[in-house]
Amino acid sequence: MSALPPDEPTPAQRWFALAEEDLAAARVLIADGSAALRIAGFLAQQAAEKALKAGLFAALLGAPRIH
Repeated sequence: MSALPPDEPTPAQRWFALAEEDLAAARVLIADGSAALRIAGFLAQQAAEKALKAGLFAALLGAPRIH
């Protein structure tokens, strides 16, 4: 088995990047002021869940990825 290329993101990195995108979108909606705050709240909640999932992947799958 060979290790995956080092530049390929881990599952934890992919989930955390998605969380960052959701949080950034929530911040844009809040700053805009014209969007419903419930949508920003939903995106913030999604960001939190994705960040937690990233943490679980990092904790449970800390070994190098191989295939």
